Parts: sequence; C-alpha cells; structure tokens
Amino acid sequence: MKAKLKITYIILFASVLYSCNPYNKLLTPIYEQAGSNKKELQKVVRHYAVHRRDTLKLKATLFLLQNMDAHFSYKGKGWDKFCQHLDSVFHKETNVGAQNFAFNYVFRNYGDTLENGLQKIPDLQVVNSAYLIKNIDQAFEAWKSPYARHLNFGEFCEYLLPYKVSDSPVEEWRDLYRDDFVAPILKKKKMELGKSSNIEICTALKNDISLALYYYPVGIPDFGARLLEKLRVGTCRDYSYMAIYAGRSIGLPVAMDYTPQWAKRSMGHEWNSLYGYDKKSLDFAFGSLPVLGEHLNTKTNVNWIAPKVYRLTYAKQPNSLAMIHGNEEIPYLFESPCFKDVSGEYFPGADLNIELNQPSPHNNRFSYLAVFDNRDWIPVAWAEVKNKKALFTTMNRGAVYLPVYYCNDYISPAAYPVLVRESGRQEILKPDVKHKQTIVVERKYTDAYLMYFSKPKAGGQFQFSNDSLFSQYVDAYVTPDSVKIRYNTIDVSLDKPYRYFRYKGPKDSNGEMAEIELYEAGNPQKLSGKLSGNGHTPKGKEISKAFDGDPLTYYHAFESWNGWVAMQFDSPRQISKLVYLPRNDDNFIRDGELYELFYWDNGWYSLGRQTGNKQTYSLTYKNVPTNALFLLRNLTKGHEERIFTYEDGKQVWW
Repeated sequence: MKAKLKITYIILFASVLYSCNPYNKLLTPIYEQAGSNKKELQKVVRHYAVHRRDTLKLKATLFLLQNMDAHFSYKGKGWDKFCQHLDSVFHKETNVGAQNFAFNYVFRNYGDTLENGLQKIPDLQVVNSAYLIKNIDQAFEAWKSPYARHLNFGEFCEYLLPYKVSDSPVEEWRDLYRDDFVAPILKKKKMELGKSSNIEICTALKNDISLALYYYPVGIPDFGARLLEKLRVGTCRDYSYMAIYAGRSIGLPVAMDYTPQWAKRSMGHEWNSLYGYDKKSLDFAFGSLPVLGEHLNTKTNVNWIAPKVYRLTYAKQPNSLAMIHGNEEIPYLFESPCFKDVSGEYFPGADLNIELNQPSPHNNRFSYLAVFDNRDWIPVAWAEVKNKKALFTTMNRGAVYLPVYYCNDYISPAAYPVLVRESGRQEILKPDVKHKQTIVVERKYTDAYLMYFSKPKAGGQFQFSNDSLFSQYVDAYVTPDSVKIRYNTIDVSLDKPYRYFRYKGPKDSNGEMAEIELYEAGNPQKLSGKLSGNGHTPKGKEISKAFDGDPLTYYHAFESWNGWVAMQFDSPRQISKLVYLPRNDDNFIRDGELYELFYWDNGWYSLGRQTGNKQTYSLTYKNVPTNALFLLRNLTKGHEERIFTYEDGKQVWW
C-alpha cells in the first residue's frame, strides 16, 4: 500500500511540475499548430523537464520547437516516385558517368510532373518524439567534439542542433554521415578526428564531396539527407547541404551562405562556411580553390560580385522582412524568416541612402534594391521607406543597383539606378538628354569570362610556306597583346603565292582558335584545302573545328606548347586577306544580325535598330544621352545580354 502511495505521489508531483512548467505557456501557439502531433512534442518537453531534468537540453528543445513553425517539407505523388527512383538508381550505380546518365534519364521521365500536386507538410505535424530526442542527444554529443568547443549555447543551437537543413524531409542522418560518409574519407586521407585540425578535416570533406553540376528547375523541393548521401549529381545547393550534414555529424559547425543573384551575371549561388575558433567564418565549396576562405574572392573569381550575402539559419530572425511586413506583399526571396545578412563578413560594402523620387504604387512601406540578371531586375535587398528615403546597408561595391517597389508580383522603379564604384563612390545614372554623344558598341555581353578563362595570348603566328615541313616560311601576321574577341580581318601582302598555310599557337598555349578564313584577292569565297596539325586534342576540339564556320567550336591541343593547324591548297595561292576568330561566346556584333540599343529612364527606351556588318563588326549610334545605363539586344538570336555604361569611348559592363 505504501509503495502504491509513493508511486502515486511521484506521478502527482511530476504532473504538477510539468503542468507548472513555464515552457508550456510559451509553446501553446506551437502546440496549436501541431494539431494531432501535439502529444509527440509534449513528450520531448516532458522527457527533459521531468524524466531527465536536463535544463540545457530543455532549452535546446524550446529553441527547436519555437522555431519549428517556419520549417516544412513537401510530398507529392510525382515527387515521391521521382525520389524513390533516384534512390534505387544511385544505390546500385557507383560510376560517375553512369550516374550522370541515370540522373538525366530519370529527370526526363518525370519532368514537368515534379511540381504537380505538391503539398507542404509542416514539420510540427510530422516530427515524432523519439526522432527529436535522439537528434538532441546526438547534437550534444557532437558539441563535445574539439571542433565545437568554441561554440556558446546560441551558436550550438544554430550550427549543430538543427535536425535538418532548410525544406528537406524529416529523417535521421547523423549516424549515416558520420559512419558511412565522413569516416571513409578520413580513413583514405589517413586522418583522425581530434588529431587533425578543423580546417584540415573540413578541407578533406570539401575535396571529397564531389557532385557533377546539374541545373534542374529552381522550384522543385530539396532532396532528403539520405538521398543526397547517395547522389553524385546535383546543384551547388545540394553540395552545400551535404557539407552541412557531413560537418555537423562530427561537430564541425558548418553553415550555408548564399547570394540570391549575382550583381554582374545571371543566377545566384550557394556555398558553405566553417565557423572557426576565432568566431570568424571561412567560406568554401567543391571544385574551387583549395584554401578555405577564398571561395568568394573576386580577385580569383571574375564577376563573382555578390550584392548581398545571406546565411541560412534554423531560427526565425525577428527583424526579417517575413516577420514585420504585415499585409504588404513581398518578393519570394524574403518570404522565409530563416536567414540573416552576413555581407559584412565578406566585403566592406557601402551604405546607400536612396531618395525615392518615383511614386509608390500602393503607398509601400518597403522598397528594394535590384540587380540585373541578363533579362530582368531581381530584388536582392530590402529597406523600410522613411520620409521618401530608404537606407540600404552593406551593399557590395562594383555594381549597379535599381531601387524598386514590389506589388502584384511585379516591380516598378522607385528611383534612378545607382552605380557604386569600387572606391565606394556612388553615381546616379540619370540620362542627360541635353548633352548627347556618339557611341560605338562591339558586344552585347561582357567578355570578362573569355578574358579570364581563354584570353588570347600574343604571339600566335600565321605562316605561309612552299615547303610542307615549313623549314622556310613567311610570318604574314603575329597576334598582338590586345586581340579582340570577334572576327579580326587582316590584310596581308605576300611576295608570291604559297601552297601551305599554318597557324602556330603562342608559346605556352594550346593553340586555341575558333575560326580561320583565307582569301585570294578578288575572290569572296574562302579557300579550302587538306587539313593537318597537332591532332592530339579532346573530343570536339579537333583540327577541323578551326575551319568549320561555327564560331562556338574551336581547336584546342592537349599540349600547352605545341598547338598548331595547317592547310594545304591544291596549288600555290596568292593570299591577300586572312580572318581569324579567337575562342569566343558569339556575343560580338555579327554580320547580318539585327540589334537594338536601349537606355534606361525608368524603363527601357529604344535608340533604334541596326544590322551588323563584317566591315566594322561594330554598331555606331549618334545622339545618345550621356550618363545613361545601356542594354544591347540581338533580335536575331541569343539570350545573353548585359547592362553597360559608356566611359572613355568604351563599354563598361555591370
């Protein structure tokens, strides 16, 4: 009898203790959203409040539950079958080439059905107590790792505690990544946890998490952790998630940083950061520079100008636009409250205090800064409007920003574009229609990538000979330091006809050349002949590619010291003109193609259409406003186009 009474008192005491727990009042809104899953969440609170009486783990539970209403995953008949199919394929196949093929095959089979019938499943309604308790206990074990000893409780909650990443499904992953993913990598590298530094361990993981890039539609859901572990094909986002799971499974505090849209090119980007002992983050990504902290270095990654950098968080950020916008419509980018601005960790930035001189369509409380993505203006930062002004802080330099409003899924100009120079100096690009200029344009898209990855080297030799071995030859032309990325027409004067022609690449080059054309005086038809050269080339970059008439194919020898192509005519020819085109992107002015130039004045205004010609490979426009932002479109073909200013007689790309 006494034993029964003792048990009853214990139960009563526990019930009173639990019912009086102040955390239950805090969690009332969460429990209401959980619906029938409320009891599972209460079990977790009871587990740490009553059974374990672990105050710190109870606080961790509170952190997870209070922020869980911002997290969800997706289910759908097509999506579920697609993931199951991928899982079965990648479970069996280990060859990377075969995995690429398989991914393409599976993706084509499901295609447009992936987004049909998708349902958003709140985590609050599916997370069970056993899963959450195991995750919390494992996270605390990971906190004991030497790689996490510098984390305070708040940092632990963000960098180690979360039970998943973003909108991925709820599933166990810590054991899988620690034992089956991380352990084999470290064994191969002959590294041991605790003995190798955090940077050494992170670098090993970075270099061994290999995904072949695949750009599938942006709108599809995130893959689960367990499927990701099998995949070897995916996006930068997929890679970043894998690195988070792998790092956190062993106590490495890894996060995902991202820019929603590059400032000077299309698309955005995701990568990782390691939260170091010094409380500073080191950025990294697969296939990039070997040194952590250099991934977003614009000196080594041309045009990687991130207008803003955000960090994915588990916690809802109380000052995020998602939390304070009320009934005002906001862009999709800002609908989640689970990210924070970390731009200041990557660049000094500039503060832009914009005077909004265009009327607000619906008395908007917020305005945005947008960058150009090759076709449209994309909002990347927000600020509250106060007295017809908006202060945007820590915007990256070397970019053009357009202040805009957002309403009805549409942006409208709020002010003229602002150019922020590398020095931080800001210039308002308001076109001056009183002071006109003449401009000459040669491209519709920046050549920065070409000049970085395949800048033509000086010293390429165009030679003629009557000896097939070129024991004696004439140098008709040598490429200069500033080769233009377009068709280059060269008049040559030879002392006599020659039967053999050779292009010999510059020293320490692969001899890359997209097109070579040879002409006799008075004959508009380019010459042809028997081709030869260094045929040790990759597939698709053979000798013939230098003469095939396609500007987007090019010759490229494996050896960086012996790239050359040659042509033998049927008889000696008196060559008077040669035309050559370096490796290129076909964004220069083309003969016979139609172009239209625009300038921005709260909208794009046409300055007229012109047809390209092979005499100049450029377009000349007169009576053009000064201090303006321009855009050249090819109306015949293509899709890459880029905004530019015109300075000192040249196009300057933004």
